[in-house]
Amino acid sequence: MAYIYRMHPRNRLRYWRKRAKITQTRLAQLSGVSQPAISQLENDERPLTLDWMRTFARIFGCTPADLMDDEDNPHRLDPEELELIRNFRAAEPSQRAMVQRVAEPLASFAHADNVKPLRGAG
Repeated sequence: MAYIYRMHPRNRLRYWRKRAKITQTRLAQLSGVSQPAISQLENDERPLTLDWMRTFARIFGCTPADLMDDEDNPHRLDPEELELIRNFRAAEPSQRAMVQRVAEPLASFAHADNVKPLRGAG
């Protein structure tokens, strides 16, 4: 039988757990999943089901899709983008209009042939 070894797991559970600064044991307590199961999920020894993704997403304050690997979710937002969206949603209508006026010209830079998108700049 051939085994395939991956360089990294196909989910982002470990990333979100470390970002939240909690241990596997604490995540197990919060989620009702055993600590060995958390380890197996993080090491891709057990599949991360949609039900588990929903449970972990509630704990981390993210979406279930945020727990998917980049290969499976290429349009995933990074934490900075998520924060921008949360702030936009919490803004007053006049503040939203201001943000939209600022963001409109940025889209044209992203489509220019000789200019790279601003994402990741800084």
